[in-house]
Amino acid sequence: MRRGRVAILVLLLGVCLGLPLSGEPAQEPVVRISQGNDLATGDPHQTVTVTDYNVLWHIYDALVRRDPAGEFAPWLATGWKTLNDTTWEFRLRPGVTFANGEPFDASAVKYNLERILDPKANLRVATWLKPISRVEVVNPSTVRIHTKEPFPTLIPQLATIFMVPPKYTAEDPGRLARQPVGTGPYRLVEWIKDDHVTLERRAGAWGKTPEIGTVIFRPIPEDGTRIAALLTGEVDLITNVPPTDTKRIAAASGKRVAVVPSNRGMLVLFNAEKPPFSDRRVRQAVNYAIDKDALVKSLFEGKTTPLDGQLVTPDYVGYNPTLKPYPYDPAKARQLLAEAGYPNGFQTSLDSPSGRYLLDKEVAQAIAGQLGQVGIRSEFHALEWGVYMAKLTKAHQLAPMALIGWAWPTFDAGGLLSLIKEGSPYSYFKSPEFNRLLNAANATMEVQKRRDLLHQAARVLHDDPPGAFLYREPNIYGLAERLVWKPTTDQTIWAMDMRVR
Repeated sequence: MRRGRVAILVLLLGVCLGLPLSGEPAQEPVVRISQGNDLATGDPHQTVTVTDYNVLWHIYDALVRRDPAGEFAPWLATGWKTLNDTTWEFRLRPGVTFANGEPFDASAVKYNLERILDPKANLRVATWLKPISRVEVVNPSTVRIHTKEPFPTLIPQLATIFMVPPKYTAEDPGRLARQPVGTGPYRLVEWIKDDHVTLERRAGAWGKTPEIGTVIFRPIPEDGTRIAALLTGEVDLITNVPPTDTKRIAAASGKRVAVVPSNRGMLVLFNAEKPPFSDRRVRQAVNYAIDKDALVKSLFEGKTTPLDGQLVTPDYVGYNPTLKPYPYDPAKARQLLAEAGYPNGFQTSLDSPSGRYLLDKEVAQAIAGQLGQVGIRSEFHALEWGVYMAKLTKAHQLAPMALIGWAWPTFDAGGLLSLIKEGSPYSYFKSPEFNRLLNAANATMEVQKRRDLLHQAARVLHDDPPGAFLYREPNIYGLAERLVWKPTTDQTIWAMDMRVR
């Protein structure tokens, strides 16, 4: 019944917007993509998850886009300039409309940014734009963004902010989550929760017309089921292929494997607000008790590397090259536990998503086993991604330990480290010194000074860890040979970058 109601709502939306009334592909070619999780929400201001973004940036556009070469290029904005350290002026692309016919203009930009910054809205991406003080409409094609202080990462950050239609959104604030409408090259045809999302090329959209007519996202949490779907031709692209299955896929007729290192750092996040993890020595002990090299070799067959005692990877502006991984030293771990008052260890729990990250459950179980060797006995829980995220952020009920992976689409350490800063919905950690350094870095326009401050902030987190630094998640994809596509470090999947043979 629930699925039926969702389908009816989407069909009604199709009538209003002139969409096809069937979930079946109406245009060719068709590409079917399988990630481990379904779309959590159609409201782009309520998610920071790459699996959601991979669906949503087919529907929506941002003012700026990060191109495959890593440069930030004009998108809905055709250009920009700084009038002073706290004022930015943007020229907007003319003639762009949302899929429901609303115009995209300076007033739409103002609405979007003010919606995000409204504290009553409690939107997930609001923390990214906190330095903005006000938005000024100069004329329909020109908008100015004023900031409280210098905002050196405004341009990269705007690449993560999708524009939504003002009237459509204001009339029913919850509708966007169910029925997304944007200016992008595709529009929603059908969304059957936990089964599929069907997107179709949008007639009249601005910019280059995509070659792929229909894109279908199918959530398949189980690795084996996802691989079987690829091998039988049910899907054309799958994510999170276990390293042990790469040879089987590569040997299959008409299939191939693509591997690229990601910018995502995996860690065990601590609830440092409560004992025993409120004690820094306990948090350090866990870092010494986990054998990162063994995880990389045994589970990932050497297809990745341990993190360098910091969350950010070398791809980021602000990566600190002087930091080193915590060595595997169970004796040191036991010593620190004893000093913290736990000579015999303690009982705790460890949460993990199921199917969100590559081998997430297996990694968490292996870590629980390693921690048991130093007396940290962990009750393990594997959770569906939506349940996990609600527990982590909305309810703020993180388990004492939780496996998570973090990346930042701007490839800037200042953004990624903001997830740790006090006040972030993801943060269970307090460090006035870290907050001071990160705030200073994110308000500094001078490049080298900013980089030095980010290095210092990373050093603070290395010595007073908010989590156990694990490894760089590898991106391993299985593809049909007919699909021409090159994976990127940031895990972006965008049909505009695809073609079929």
